[in-house]
Amino acid sequence: MKLKLIHKKLFYLLVFLIPLNLAKHFVLLQSYVGGILIDYLIPTVYVTDILIFLNILLWVFGGEFRKWRKNLNLVRILSLFLIAGLFSVITSSSFFPSMYFFARLILYSLFCVYVACTFELEKDFDNIIKIFALNIFLLGILAFFQWMNQGSVFNNYLFFGEQPYSLSTPLISIKNLFGNAVVPAYGTFRHPNAFGGYLSIILLFAFLNFRKNSIYRISLLVGLVGLFCTLSRGAWASFLFGTMFIFLIKRFGKKGVIISLVLTFLLASSTFFTSTFSKYIDSNSLRTRSRLQATSFNMIKNNFLYGVGLNNFTAKMGEYEDKFILPRFIQPDHNIFILALAEGGVFFFLLFCGILFYAGFNLLKKSYGPPAYLFVSLLQLVILGSFDHYLFTGVQTQILFWLIVGLSLSAA
Repeated sequence: MKLKLIHKKLFYLLVFLIPLNLAKHFVLLQSYVGGILIDYLIPTVYVTDILIFLNILLWVFGGEFRKWRKNLNLVRILSLFLIAGLFSVITSSSFFPSMYFFARLILYSLFCVYVACTFELEKDFDNIIKIFALNIFLLGILAFFQWMNQGSVFNNYLFFGEQPYSLSTPLISIKNLFGNAVVPAYGTFRHPNAFGGYLSIILLFAFLNFRKNSIYRISLLVGLVGLFCTLSRGAWASFLFGTMFIFLIKRFGKKGVIISLVLTFLLASSTFFTSTFSKYIDSNSLRTRSRLQATSFNMIKNNFLYGVGLNNFTAKMGEYEDKFILPRFIQPDHNIFILALAEGGVFFFLLFCGILFYAGFNLLKKSYGPPAYLFVSLLQLVILGSFDHYLFTGVQTQILFWLIVGLSLSAA
């Protein structure tokens, strides 16, 4: 009983600390591409990884691990997913970055099973929302002052691992706002898009509860300010579509679900035609994404079964790109589904999609309420994942991804 209370409290602490950006990096020779150190290829152990490991350990030694049997289908599909990933690791040429990514994938899959087996949706969901509300408030305040400062506030990793940055920091994200060069708010994340994506999902829960009391209303207001400060159009769209989906489902029931699914499918599938859009829209971002996508398709064509190796996209892209992409654009494809297919192969890709489908299908069997909110969160994940890679490559957003999936299957 004591261990149960401990791992439950540790779980809530972990949810609060998801934005934490404190980690130990281990730079290897394989972390370099053409003499350039690539962030995605550096094995890293985050504080949150340690917390997840301890959480699972306490769950196992507390004797509650047997509860995995009540989510047998989830365990089966995750096991097949990891086996498919293992084949990709074995065949990868840059083995150590692939292996460390796979080890984290195992950890987060176990975390997903832990959440699905121990979380009681009707009993515990309010606790999650309260934690998210506090997160929104703190991160929103930080984002506002980062915007005003046009750089980091603490400048020394004191606040949740806020990375030091300013307008003069090399490769910092700079956006054009009404003709002025501005630095978006990074929060405690590695990129403003990842920060915005995280906010867009947890903001939805504050939005759904803003009538309950002033705490949620204040958090929502502060969070919306923070979301604007990220200047992430994908995150803005994710939040707007999320609120619209909630309205449609609440107002029209099953018809609203169908409309939401169709809109999500159209948005997600449109990203497969980035190269077509780039011919008619003058945008550096679109051109870069188009070139990365072309590289992905070349990888898929030549490595259809097992991919080029998990976490090997940036290491192998030089062999598959049609045109040389400048060093600052050594990044993964900005679509997690194409990226999963390019790195992990067809079986890994199908099982990855299957996990999302299974989680969504499980929620559709439930009545309106938290299941509907989580269903919309899954749709937001699909939208965000179709326009950027951080749900697949960023630690904080990976944890949020697997948390949402686990919560969605907690009532399976």
